[in-house]
Amino acid sequence: MKKLVYSLVLIAWGVGAHAQPLTPPRFGPTVLLELFSSEGCEGCPYADEFMEEILRLADSTSSPVYVIDYHVDIWNRSGWVDPYSDSNYSKRQTEYMKRVGQQALFTPMLFVNGKLGLPAAAKSEVGSAIYSELSKFGEGQLTLNAALTRTADAINISYNTNTLQDSLQLVLVLTERLIKNKVTSGENAGKLLTHHNVARILKIVDITDPAGYAQLPLPSDPELTKYSLVGFLQNKNTWEIYATDELLFRR
Repeated sequence: MKKLVYSLVLIAWGVGAHAQPLTPPRFGPTVLLELFSSEGCEGCPYADEFMEEILRLADSTSSPVYVIDYHVDIWNRSGWVDPYSDSNYSKRQTEYMKRVGQQALFTPMLFVNGKLGLPAAAKSEVGSAIYSELSKFGEGQLTLNAALTRTADAINISYNTNTLQDSLQLVLVLTERLIKNKVTSGENAGKLLTHHNVARILKIVDITDPAGYAQLPLPSDPELTKYSLVGFLQNKNTWEIYATDELLFRR
């Protein structure tokens, strides 16, 4: 059968083409912001606005800063459910807290490259954390490529890490880049909220080779141009993130 393949725009960051090789190799930094939020949380719209500012600044300055917005289910009450929430994202937030020694669970909460546990709307603290991560060499490098095969109902992904550690895993998250939704209940009832890079599908791949392949299921919405694929290398023990890459879908 004929394959329908979407072309992809690859955003990859690393050492410049004319840089001299270093021993051990050093890689350009990337910064991943993992936001844990909910439409039922009164303070979360402020975090959404801040993430939009960060993404706009990163785009205008070609900075390797990425955002994933995980909607947790802890605010789903009295019959109202955040339509983008998932209990797996709540579990991920709880596990992050254990890894970094964070005592209090709250939303909106933000983790920067798998570290810290910051209030997501705390602009000064978050900005300082981003600056700190951009000032360092990266621990690794990640390059993603992908193709859509309709007959398999999946996104076929190839990856190259240029590095390998025994404790490394590849986390793949399909995000919906822009969502506008009017909330009908909870602390934000009646508000039209705007979200960016909302997690829709998450898959964790244990990797044993520097390069390989993975598959991600297709979302229920077939219009893939609304989505991006964010992949990152994460230490299975510490949850520190070594490198991030993003693919944007285009027809």
